[in-house]
This record gives sequence, C-alpha cells and structure tokens, in this order.
Amino acid sequence: MGCTESSSKEVTIQPTEENTTTVDEKNSKMLKTPKETTYDYGTVAKTIEKAFPDAVTSADLVSKVKQTLVGSGYDDKTTLVATSLCCDEVNREFESDLVKAYSQNFSMGGLAGFAFGGVTSFGAMAHHIPDGGNCLVVY
Repeated sequence: MGCTESSSKEVTIQPTEENTTTVDEKNSKMLKTPKETTYDYGTVAKTIEKAFPDAVTSADLVSKVKQTLVGSGYDDKTTLVATSLCCDEVNREFESDLVKAYSQNFSMGGLAGFAFGGVTSFGAMAHHIPDGGNCLVVY
C-alpha cells in the first residue's frame, strides 16, 4: 500500500485488497472511499500521544540516533543505512528520515523484522559500505 502525507496533515493510503473493507465509523475517524483511505493526521497523532505518551516522531528519533552515533564515526558521507523493514511497515517515514540523514540506504526487505535475503542480502550489503565507513542496520 502506498502512503503519502499531504500538506494539510492528512495521510492518504492508496487502495489494496486489504484496505478496502468497511470500518465501524463509531470507532474510527477514518474516511473511506472505494479508491483510497484518508486519515486525519491530527486525530492519528492525538491517538498515538494518548496511547504512547513518550512516543517521539521519526525525525526526532533519527536526530537522537545521529547524535548518539556521531561520536563513533557514523556520519552522513561514510555511513550506509541498511534496512530490513516489512513491505507494509508503518516505519516507512522513519526509513525516509534515516536516508535524509545518512543519504544511503540498502533495502534488504523483510517480514516482521527478519531480512528476506538472509546471508546473501547481508553479503551484498557489506559490499556497499563505503571504504573506511560504517553500516547502521535497522530492522
């Protein structure tokens, strides 16, 4: 499913077979059409804040990761980000923010945190680490 955030703070998810079912309107602020599903970003954010009061945004998490790793030589020019996220992962925003911070990503694909490619994928990823550089593996 494709997910985009518009400037009006709504998140639109493109239709797939999985997201075309009817939703109980009493329990959701979701607006549904046969073509797409639109979530009010403000409502989603408030729900997350209520359920997870210590949650941080993807951008804040990337900033904290970068601040923590910079002292160990991880910088944006010599660090390869290697991700193994599920294809419908809710963390795509986090992955995008990591790529913005480090500029390189080797996507190994995954399901529930397990790399699809296994040993072969890790071997291929290792050949993409810059000379004298580092690799940040995210799963």
